[in-house]
Amino acid sequence: MEQFTVQLNNATCTVCIGAGVLGRTGALLRQHVPQVRRWALAADENVSALYGEWVQSSLRAAGLQVRLFLLPQGEGAKTPEAWLSLCRRILDSGFDRSCGVVALGGGACGDAAALEQAWMWGEAQFDAFLRENPPTADICISSWG
Repeated sequence: MEQFTVQLNNATCTVCIGAGVLGRTGALLRQHVPQVRRWALAADENVSALYGEWVQSSLRAAGLQVRLFLLPQGEGAKTPEAWLSLCRRILDSGFDRSCGVVALGGGACGDAAALEQAWMWGEAQFDAFLRENPPTADICISSWG
């Protein structure tokens, strides 16, 4: 696995790329974001069907709590209705500033999850980015700053 750090204004982001990285998500979260024990996992139905259980199992095996929140596919995840629905479901599930968000899949899913994190908690800290190699899925990880 390749791992490097990127400086982003006043924060740093760890990037991990390699075969099997999705199965190591839980261990990588414990390493890079040790203060967060409860994670909201946002994914669309297609990505969730392919990788959702794999990533959830990895988090649970690392002693972390995780709950899956489904989003519409593609650009449908960027609508105000989809974003508000995600925020309401996460809040209704008891998540707070001590929790983090994992966006499983890139593009619209990552955008929606980052927007949720920033809006609900006032600031999102982009902690890590994981990419399976060969590229099949991305994971964007953020926690409250």
